[in-house]
Amino acid sequence: MESCGEWQKRPPSVQLVKTVQLAAWLGVLLSVLSFAAPPGTLDGKWVMQGDGGWQRIEFNFATSGSTVKGTITMGPGPTASRRPADDWEYFFEPATFAILNGKLDGSALTFEQSVMRAAGRAPNEILRYTGKIDGDTITFVRESHEIARDAFVLGNHRIGFVATRATVAAPLSVSSHLQERTAPSRNRSSNAADMPTNLLLMFDHNDTWLVSPDGSDPFKYGASQANEVLNAAGRFVEKLRPTDRVALADFEQMVQSVVEWRDVRGWRQRVSLDLTRPPTAQKDLYGAVRWALQQLGNLQGRKIAVIYSDGRDGRLSPRWLRSKDTVTTTTQASSSERIATRPVGPATINPSIQLPQEVLDPLFGLHDDGEASEFEQVVAAVANADIEFYFVAIQTTREPEFGPALVGRRISGLFPGSNEAIDRYISESRRRLEVLAEASGGKVFYGETAKDAAGIYESLPDTLGIGQKVVVKP
Repeated sequence: MESCGEWQKRPPSVQLVKTVQLAAWLGVLLSVLSFAAPPGTLDGKWVMQGDGGWQRIEFNFATSGSTVKGTITMGPGPTASRRPADDWEYFFEPATFAILNGKLDGSALTFEQSVMRAAGRAPNEILRYTGKIDGDTITFVRESHEIARDAFVLGNHRIGFVATRATVAAPLSVSSHLQERTAPSRNRSSNAADMPTNLLLMFDHNDTWLVSPDGSDPFKYGASQANEVLNAAGRFVEKLRPTDRVALADFEQMVQSVVEWRDVRGWRQRVSLDLTRPPTAQKDLYGAVRWALQQLGNLQGRKIAVIYSDGRDGRLSPRWLRSKDTVTTTTQASSSERIATRPVGPATINPSIQLPQEVLDPLFGLHDDGEASEFEQVVAAVANADIEFYFVAIQTTREPEFGPALVGRRISGLFPGSNEAIDRYISESRRRLEVLAEASGGKVFYGETAKDAAGIYESLPDTLGIGQKVVVKP
């Protein structure tokens, strides 16, 4: 090492080079000390605790070099020791998943979580986590992607949240408020009065709103309600001009064309449209709107889509995450009230039976960038098309029952914040209908019963200014 005297004897240019080299090495050292997580600091328990009582995730990390292993435990646990068989609260019991393909690179953390798909079909769905460690907090983003032909994995999702080290006294709270969006304004272009009107009628066949108020046979009740709506829609079509054109389709996850484009004068026919079949998939409202854009896009004349739906796109619904590899015995083996099968049904408990764990996604209610991006793309497409969208929305405020399939699960009231989360879910679903309608120059018509819907359809010709005009001679 050079002495102070030797350093001072160096020419100024050499002193400057040495100073720059020293500063550079100090900068690198400070960078490493500031941004690299020291070995072993990730090990242990980290917790995400949101505003909602169900919003809890525990991460138990164990590192070996750059490799990260451990477990993810989701769910807060039950709030009651004994429950009847028709109580869905047990779906909040913690479910444990293995951390897969975990890597630690300085302060950057990545790993995966494998969850069973509907009915246990292979391969499992993979949820991917990316985290940034900063002291006692980790800022996470969880991503998942749509799986082709899977009825219960709809859309691409990207949800951010924060976890804190379990030793920290007050875990950070995560906001459950969903982002508000406004519709772009647009003016509908005028079409010549002699041009035909192209009317696309679409029906969400999901029968969740067709519930008998007196407990009678839901299928008979649902059929009568659906027929009332369809008959009113038929009377709406009959008021159009003979040269106007009409098509009809229904949808759930996929759109099914029922009647291809034809002149109204050729409309009179028997239409088979089953609006009361039980739901078998997530509802893809955004996909139905895209399909309508394609069907109407190249037609000449005024273009109108009237969509009958409650507006509850499956991307907004909570997920039910099942652990295929981790199983557990029932927590109430001695109770005949405890059920041992899923979906719920009467059963006698066998303490030796081990069940796949299933839990409500703790991230339900948090802002989802993936869903928001898809919705904004649909809104932009609608705003740029010369197509009017009108929605006949019935019972949009009814408390939802979140699948899967035939099995409805109500989560309101089970944990703190769940009622508020349901209110926000309903509000967001309604708001999306309104944004889509406003972006197209259309409107949402609300009602509570099939009779309300029938009245809306019969008034649409006058409301929209279409159809045959009655001329009264003096």
